[in-house]
Amino acid sequence: MKNIVMSKAYGNTPEWPMFVRAQGTGLQVGGRFLAMPLSAQQDWLATVRQLRLQEVSITKSCTVQVPVGEELAYVARLQATPGLAFVQPNHYVQITLH
Repeated sequence: MKNIVMSKAYGNTPEWPMFVRAQGTGLQVGGRFLAMPLSAQQDWLATVRQLRLQEVSITKSCTVQVPVGEELAYVARLQATPGLAFVQPNHYVQITLH
């Protein structure tokens, strides 16, 4: 299981590596999925089925990059989405080092 999970490049970045560790009577698999194109999402869902992973956490978070100037419109649209409990702009900025 660990080799399969650790082979997922989309979940293994130096800043947020995946992990598999003992948790109670089972194993906990975790990490942060960044830059998840559709192919990576489909691969992870197939991995979840293959390894018979079960969701135990009810808390999820994600960051959505939107066009500059449209942040509040996206917040309003996402706040109206069923199943989302909390939406806010996070004010991340991209910088270029010189």
